[in-house]
Amino acid sequence: MCKQGTLERNNHAKKAVTVAGGGKMVGGFSTSRSCAGLAEFLERGLATSTSSVRPWLKSALPGAVDKSMQQLFHSIRLHVLAERFRSWAEFERESPLYSIALEALDDVPGQRGGRVSFDHHKGVIRQVTMSAAMQAYLAVRQSRLMERWLKKRGPIDVYVWNADQDVCLAAFILEYHDLLECAQGAPPLRWIVQYNNKIDICGGLYPVRLDELVANHFTWVFEPFRQQRMLGKVVGDQAIVAQTIRLVCDRLRALLEGNAGTAPISVQPARRLFTA
Repeated sequence: MCKQGTLERNNHAKKAVTVAGGGKMVGGFSTSRSCAGLAEFLERGLATSTSSVRPWLKSALPGAVDKSMQQLFHSIRLHVLAERFRSWAEFERESPLYSIALEALDDVPGQRGGRVSFDHHKGVIRQVTMSAAMQAYLAVRQSRLMERWLKKRGPIDVYVWNADQDVCLAAFILEYHDLLECAQGAPPLRWIVQYNNKIDICGGLYPVRLDELVANHFTWVFEPFRQQRMLGKVVGDQAIVAQTIRLVCDRLRALLEGNAGTAPISVQPARRLFTA
């Protein structure tokens, strides 16, 4: 049940490393390489993104604000894959019932029984297929996916491979599903999901003014992903991916509360996304 002005909380795969979920943090920063720069950014960013959260939100989410690095998620259990599932057969074999893949399955998206894949890359026409976050938004808002599944088991297992804007938005929608189960919904969330949808289905080539991306807080919300991407993604960085998603979730929460900041656009090349 959703109440006005509050956020209600609902309290296995071989390839995946379960780094967060079910009210506790399972992993820490990657030890596979030096990541002091990102660790420093995450700590600084977390302090910034949680310090502006209003008191009523802290009371509504006991422990989830001040200890969000230890208690990353509640409604979902996040699994970061070393590589995407190659087929629906593999996804079904290596995940429990009521599992969700967020751009983590190299196969046609959709729902098969008690599993869902939100994606818009494989086996689709890109320009007419909604982004993963928009698919998740409608599944939660219209079909009450999380409300129905959490009555069967919880937290819901969610599989990701990276922490890009679309994945972070989709993870936020699943974690904070109760916002969309209210009659009034969450207009700022609807706006940023729709805005990201236009950009994402065009592969980032949708024409927008750069100053608009700064003014509407889009660059600030997703700054943790930009920082992580600048450092690159290597094997063993599963915990960093999860922490990046959590930081973006904190900033999305600040956006909904009217406490978003701004981040200027800087032209800096991203490093390779994945190395062995």
